[in-house]
Amino acid sequence: MDVNGFKTVGICGGGKMGLGFFDHITRFTDLNVVFFIRSPEKAEKIRLSYMRKLSGRVKRGEVRKDELPEVIITDDIELVGECDIVFEFIAEDVEAKRELFRKLINVRRKTEQVLVTGSSSLVPGKIMPENYEKNNLLGAHFIYPVQYIKAAEVIYADRSGRETVEKVSGFLKYLGKNPIPVHEEVGAFTIRILSRLYTEAFTIYRRQNISPVIIDEIVEKEGFAAPPYDLSDTVGLEIVLNSLKALYEGTSEYNKHTELRNFLEERVNKGDVGKKSGRGVLDYTGKGENCFEGVNSNLDDATRKMVAERLKMIYFVTCFKLLDGCWIDSELLDTVMMEIYSTPKGPIELACEYGLENTLQRLKEFSAAYDDVFNPPGVLEYAVKNNVGREEIDRQIRLFRMAGKRPDWYTKDIKQVI
Repeated sequence: MDVNGFKTVGICGGGKMGLGFFDHITRFTDLNVVFFIRSPEKAEKIRLSYMRKLSGRVKRGEVRKDELPEVIITDDIELVGECDIVFEFIAEDVEAKRELFRKLINVRRKTEQVLVTGSSSLVPGKIMPENYEKNNLLGAHFIYPVQYIKAAEVIYADRSGRETVEKVSGFLKYLGKNPIPVHEEVGAFTIRILSRLYTEAFTIYRRQNISPVIIDEIVEKEGFAAPPYDLSDTVGLEIVLNSLKALYEGTSEYNKHTELRNFLEERVNKGDVGKKSGRGVLDYTGKGENCFEGVNSNLDDATRKMVAERLKMIYFVTCFKLLDGCWIDSELLDTVMMEIYSTPKGPIELACEYGLENTLQRLKEFSAAYDDVFNPPGVLEYAVKNNVGREEIDRQIRLFRMAGKRPDWYTKDIKQVI
């Protein structure tokens, strides 16, 4: 079956994201799949594990010129050249990704082949080879586990074509995903929200000597987001570290994360990368080593409330900044974050229940006390000043996205979105 011009799908990278996407896409028996894994040994191991599961659909890579077998698991990158669209899921290393895309461009048999990076933090503009002038390179940020989370960002660069964005979005809908087109200026916004929450949790741990275990317990009890340390250990500290580097390198915020990067590098160098290694920030061996020496685990109610408010406010302000730039409306943002964090309510609904005026006041207080990262965005100032709710905010965001009409709260240049 031809879905938006895509009949044969390539996948590069045999890590958990690549395997998760492969497992998901092979459920669609009308699509041909070429799964490229650089290591011959790993390719053979995966091939054998899927032989029975896919009922004989798996081939070893013998491609007839007139027909592509349904599923190929191979260490031969030449075979990916036959694909209509290729998804990349290799390590978060910009040079490695660039080199892979150079090879993909060299072996492609179809000039209109679409290349998609599944990076969680490296946007297409950073990966795109210098001499690649085509408009068909995008990003698609999936949330792990790929098979079950519907939200998927379609991240486009200035050189990406509208038609390509629409084709890839339509293809992802066919795969059961909820595609959210966003410009790379804010691409991987779900990771940005997580990194902001995690950075603030780390600051509280370091500056106020409060145990990460207790911080996680407070967030879990409040129920507005997933406990940040448990989530980062689930994702993998090496991935969190690489994401921080990729997201903020070259920006004014990079130095703000120096202490956190050093902490993560120390853990990663020890092999403590999270749940998969038995220990990350927290301990999963049952030996009790997650009791950090010298940290405060006995908090009074006032301190617990402060921690909860501070993390809730960083979550709120990060999400409101997405609305401020019209990158996404509040209804969709709430839906995405509820799915990712498995919470009954999203950040904007929670902020409205808390009270937008109260939210604005608390952000001003935290900005004065801690960091300008709490500075309230214009959209929140506008909503409070004009006594409007999320419905009016969403109306203006949708008008901008459909017709380019500048929202009332915006006074400077704003980038048109697809």
